[in-house]
Amino acid sequence: MKKKIIYVCASMAGLFIFLNWFCPVKRFLGVICPTCGMSRALISLLRLDVGGYFHYNAMALPMAAVLLLGMFYSKISDKLMKRISLLMIILVCAVNLVYYIGRCRHLI
Repeated sequence: MKKKIIYVCASMAGLFIFLNWFCPVKRFLGVICPTCGMSRALISLLRLDVGGYFHYNAMALPMAAVLLLGMFYSKISDKLMKRISLLMIILVCAVNLVYYIGRCRHLI
């Protein structure tokens, strides 16, 4: 069941990226979300366009790393590593929130 959800989410994300569909949060609510521009930023980075990466969302790479860490969090058996991983997840999410607030203030 869990794999099926991951496949569906990955497929939808792929469609949004490759077909240039709209961002549902921005389209329906009219505001950017904390992860707005992450797909475009990561695609820019894959194209070696560092300027484009920072233009779209400078927190895309740390958030992607935290997403991967979160996916494998239950597989970590060492207590110290588990605490460090959780601390990293919380820290990156907190920094992303501050970055998001800064981006929103810039848009006003």
